Amino acid sequence: PDPWTAAKHKRRRTVSAEVAHALSQGLDDGARVYVCSDVPAVVADAAQELGATPSLSWWRGKCAGEDGRVAISTDEDGWLLASPFGGGVVFSERDRVCEHLWRRVFRVMFVRREAS
Repeated sequence: PDPWTAAKHKRRRTVSAEVAHALSQGLDDGARVYVCSDVPAVVADAAQELGATPSLSWWRGKCAGEDGRVAISTDEDGWLLASPFGGGVVFSERDRVCEHLWRRVFRVMFVRREAS
């Protein structure tokens, strides 16, 4: 979780240009980077940093699970419609609170691709 949701704390957020670069260098091709928050600005800023890295692509569309069926898809803005971990599994206390309060969780996923 990234506790720095206020705009004035943007420089302290977890996903920065340095983190995005480190991910692009350290991950294998096909590896996925998942970001979620109930604060859309936090996810949008992370998406901007990750998207500025040539070898990380914002994944949009539909994803087939290991069984070949569509496991998850995105809306027209590229937000994941559910957790990519499947089965409706909730991993954090914040996710549980948001689900209980019917508060939307904004989710994006990036995929490591070979830089061209």
